[in-house]
Amino acid sequence: MHQTANGHLLHDDSTDLCLPEGGHVKHNGAVLPDLSVSMPNLPVSCPSLYQSSNLLSEDLYSPMSSRIKLGIFNKLMFMKKLTSLDGLRFASSRRYKVRLPIWLTLFFLSMAAMCWAIYIITDKYYERNTALNRIKHFPPNLNFPAVTICNHNPYYDISVDDNTYNSLPIETQAAIFYEYIRRDRLFEISVERFIEALNDRFNISAVEFDPSVTLKTVLGEYGHKLEYGLQSCTFDGQTCGVNNFTEVVTAYGLCYTFNLDSTWSVSSSGTSHGLSLIINIDQLQYMYYTSHTAGIQVFIHPQDEYPYSGELHGFSVAPGFETQVAISLTNTKLMEPPYGQCGDRRISDPYIFPCSPQPANATVMNLTSSNSTTSDNVMEPTMKCPKPITRYTRQRCLDECEAQFQNERCGCKADYLPRSDIQVCNLNDLFGCLLNATDQFKSSQCDCPVECNRVQYSTRLSRSYYPARQYPLPRRTSPEVARRDYVSLLLYFDQLGYTERTEKTEYSAVRYVADIGSHIGLFTGAGVLTFFELFELYLYG
Repeated sequence: MHQTANGHLLHDDSTDLCLPEGGHVKHNGAVLPDLSVSMPNLPVSCPSLYQSSNLLSEDLYSPMSSRIKLGIFNKLMFMKKLTSLDGLRFASSRRYKVRLPIWLTLFFLSMAAMCWAIYIITDKYYERNTALNRIKHFPPNLNFPAVTICNHNPYYDISVDDNTYNSLPIETQAAIFYEYIRRDRLFEISVERFIEALNDRFNISAVEFDPSVTLKTVLGEYGHKLEYGLQSCTFDGQTCGVNNFTEVVTAYGLCYTFNLDSTWSVSSSGTSHGLSLIINIDQLQYMYYTSHTAGIQVFIHPQDEYPYSGELHGFSVAPGFETQVAISLTNTKLMEPPYGQCGDRRISDPYIFPCSPQPANATVMNLTSSNSTTSDNVMEPTMKCPKPITRYTRQRCLDECEAQFQNERCGCKADYLPRSDIQVCNLNDLFGCLLNATDQFKSSQCDCPVECNRVQYSTRLSRSYYPARQYPLPRRTSPEVARRDYVSLLLYFDQLGYTERTEKTEYSAVRYVADIGSHIGLFTGAGVLTFFELFELYLYG
């Protein structure tokens, strides 16, 4: 041991530094407390306790080399005396020895309860539960949805009897008979029975069909034509016509979509401010074999959602009734993982509608006068070309996935599916491969999450007989014919507003951190500053 210039006593390996007699250190004439008393576990003579007789008067934050170097246990004992942590500072007493185990027991029980509570809220946080918040919006006007209508009978508008049917080209007969059997598959006819029925009728295993003929070409020639059936069309008091509809091919055959170009909107709700259609389905002109029901199928959907497949929800409208459809709009915004299950995928082939923008002269029969024998030519607004459909939807993803599945097995796809880069199957492909491929396809094979932004139109239907007994009809149209063939459809918004549903976390990260802090404070009395205090005492103790 030797003395430095400033009076410090330094310890070496051969000499022990002991406290002065009496256990006290004098500094500037004052007697400092005996550290061996405040730390009973340390011996009176301890060379590792301190390095100089005037250390306790030095700045607490002086370099570590000039201060006492305590062991971890001794530091903890020192921290226990000075910390503000509830319970821990009371866990020592020379007078009441029973106080130490009691307070230590209470402290560790509180720590255990705190850890259990934090485990519970942590488990709740990682459940990632969500809730939907609903907000009603009332804008000054609303864009009217796209309305797609399809005749239950896909082949129509030719003179039909058994002889006429048998005189049609073999490709047309096969396509029509295929549609008849396909619709009967609603009753779960197997593919084997399906092909057997086609073989019984056409011997398709031995026939080579014209490779240029597809179901789409047959639909184009013999499909339902809206210009022959549309009797009346009005929207919010304005006259509309055939040229306000876009022709589309779906699983239901040839269909027509109104307002696909987002031309029409409404500024009021109710039956007087919607779309009113009267359509003659002309049951006597229904194609042989192809339908066991009469009426039209109606789909209501956003403009950027194409009704490719029969999976799109719709409803049927029967002749002889006026069907009023009250529409409600709901926008839903879902969360992506890890909170929600929605997602997004790139649309590989945006659908571009064939369109020629020009003023349209539509021929619409006037049903308001019983003396009307001619049609009125009505000038309509210039039709805009619909924008290409690029928005992701789960159904669009499934349709593209099915098209890819069919292409991998047959080298072609069904005519109503997307992917313009894949050729449409002709009848040889259809009967030789596509039927089996369609039956083997499962949507579970596709990675198609629900879209994060969904636009949904819900409907509420009411019906009444049409036409009324006193209602004026065109000449040569009897009430019996109107009841058999006329469909009256009225679509409108039930209120000029929409509901926005937003998915949010039920237990956010901010709330999780706040709950952790509240449990730590409840069980130990500690706060954020307490942890800095403990760190400081440990580091500089």
